[in-house]
Amino acid sequence: MYTCTLNPTYTDEEFSRLFEDSWDKMSEQFSLSKTDAKEKNQKRVKRMDQIGAVYKDGYMIYLFAGMVNNNVFKMDFALFGKDLSGSRNFLHDDNFLNAINTTLNPVYDSLIFNPVAESSIDSYMEEKKEKTKTLIGPLTKDEPITENGITYNVNKNSYE
Repeated sequence: MYTCTLNPTYTDEEFSRLFEDSWDKMSEQFSLSKTDAKEKNQKRVKRMDQIGAVYKDGYMIYLFAGMVNNNVFKMDFALFGKDLSGSRNFLHDDNFLNAINTTLNPVYDSLIFNPVAESSIDSYMEEKKEKTKTLIGPLTKDEPITENGITYNVNKNSYE
């Protein structure tokens, strides 16, 4: 069973485990060492307006964080860990996405996802674009934006 929690209490060990599980997919985005990238992002996440986590049978598999402006949640950071069996198959389970939607829908008017272009999360978001429209609502923004030499594929869905 999947549950999503806003403002979860999580340990440094949980963050480290999720970071380790995610490093192979995100390491190309950092010019820092793994240790420095982990420390920087651990501090960064704690300063964000909103943090959330998804658990599978009580085991944290996903940590996300971002900023809130005018009741719009802009997801700026995500760690996708492995479940207890060492798998990330949950990413393709509608119940995983439904848990997130059920938690965020009553709280926010819109969600913005802005993955780095051509990253693994960008590919995942592209694959799930139609499902996201079904769960959240229409895509009201879909465009690349370049900041500090990095291109992000920005998608904004609004709850109906």
